[in-house]
Amino acid sequence: TGAYDDACSCYYGGFNVTDNGKRKRIHFERTPSNLIVIIFIPKNRKRGNLKKLKILSSIFNNAWELAKEKKYWESMTINGLATSAILNSDPKIIIDLIEKGALAASVSGNGPSIAAIVKKDNLSNVKKVFEALEGNIIVSKVNNKKAEVNEL
Repeated sequence: TGAYDDACSCYYGGFNVTDNGKRKRIHFERTPSNLIVIIFIPKNRKRGNLKKLKILSSIFNNAWELAKEKKYWESMTINGLATSAILNSDPKIIIDLIEKGALAASVSGNGPSIAAIVKKDNLSNVKKVFEALEGNIIVSKVNNKKAEVNEL
């Protein structure tokens, strides 16, 4: 993980598979417009030890391979389960989100926030998982539009 993947997604919109070490965008694809992103920012913003992520490097490599194969939901969820297990988040939240209809869920970045991707018709069921927790919820449409500069 790193800032390059975040920068590509913000700039280009859509799905971006990146090699952060080489600062290379491997694949781009538009995101289906019927999807919603739900982001949960817990009140307790304590993070775990990022150095421990190396313990599960083979799991993260599997998630990377899935992303390159355009299996975004599986990649995201595997990443979320592995990351949450190490960074003091509860992996059960990821499982609950999937059970309630999320296509995928993961720790956002290095945590502690959690993001879930849902179809519009599953929004309320998935959102209820986060509503049972202490924190803030952000609901957003997906973005497929490339960033632009508007001069004043």
